[in-house]
Amino acid sequence: MHVNSHFDTRPEDILDDLHTGNGMRGSTTLHVTRDLDTVPTRLRRALAGVVGDATAHGQLIAEPMAVVAGPARRRAAEGVWEGSIVIDGDRFATVDDHHLEPLNVAKKNAPELRALLQLRDQVKSTR
Repeated sequence: MHVNSHFDTRPEDILDDLHTGNGMRGSTTLHVTRDLDTVPTRLRRALAGVVGDATAHGQLIAEPMAVVAGPARRRAAEGVWEGSIVIDGDRFATVDDHHLEPLNVAKKNAPELRALLQLRDQVKSTR
């Protein structure tokens, strides 16, 4: 099943898994499934390919910025979903590729967010 000519030549840019199956009234339809744990890695790989192609064809507006090594990334707790907001000591973080990324929250909003996250975690622990 045809999706887009770009994806015909660059199937590695597809972030999800595509397959055909039965749709309404027995017609063939495209099904998309995803494994959220692999999306960050697939996205990085796809974007690297897009930048590589643009570089090869002289289509960059500016030179790529050098990657500056930051502090070592800490691993998120086991079983925490990608994109989750978590309490990280006296700060907040989001989970990206199984690692904690700092999340800036306005000082006035921090107490309410902390209370909501604690409530969420209490409800999850009762399951």
